[in-house]
Amino acid sequence: MAEERYPLQSEPDDLGLSDELVDDEKPEDDLFSRVILHNKLVTPEQVDACRKMIAGEVAAGQPRRALVNVLISEGMLSPKAAGAVEVALRKNRSRTAVRKKTSAGRIPPKLKPLKKKAPVGDSRIMVAVKRDEDTPAAKEKAEAPAGQEAGASDERLKAAVKRVAPGRIYPEMLRYIGQHKVALIDPGEMARGIGEPETAVIEALRYWSRAGVLRKVGECPFNFSPAADVQEDLKVLNEAWADPSSHARVMGFILAAE
Repeated sequence: MAEERYPLQSEPDDLGLSDELVDDEKPEDDLFSRVILHNKLVTPEQVDACRKMIAGEVAAGQPRRALVNVLISEGMLSPKAAGAVEVALRKNRSRTAVRKKTSAGRIPPKLKPLKKKAPVGDSRIMVAVKRDEDTPAAKEKAEAPAGQEAGASDERLKAAVKRVAPGRIYPEMLRYIGQHKVALIDPGEMARGIGEPETAVIEALRYWSRAGVLRKVGECPFNFSPAADVQEDLKVLNEAWADPSSHARVMGFILAAE
């Protein structure tokens, strides 16, 4: 399976970023920018332009947007490439967690968030973006009979993401529900299970309630009981998420929807 690989040539501390605004960045933005620059997915000028745009919005009292969202909205980074970077970062964090097993042999559920700029070496993460025509799904689609398409189209996936997973927290919540086979959801238990703040989980659950993914049962406001049309969206999303050939593409749509 052919892949577009980007050689690691620049050193992490020599990526062409200006020093301005770096100290005001989110740690995850700092790491993301270093990885995409290290893999030559964007130019330093593009990253600096987006950082200044974010700083201007914050100064104007607007909510801070993540760097990846600005890069995608400005057309500087495709959702698929952004998804591939996010997948690579998650895999790297997972490998790090495995190496840092506790003495009891347990893997920490979630790494502590970065509290400063990415350490030297963290940006040396290889990102591979598969060409669509070389993925198994694309080949299957090309070989499918006329009128019969394999997998979900980009527009169908985008619609499913917009309705049931407009953010990185939602796949984690779906994974938690699937693993624990829960229907009545306790926000605190879910937050501890996925390693996210309870306030973020409650906000996401409220969004699901408005979208028809949840409904109130008795005193419990969060019962996982999707309407029929929502079940179709969840099926499309779960199938694409589980397919390695489309995982990065789905992640890209999720990042773009945040």
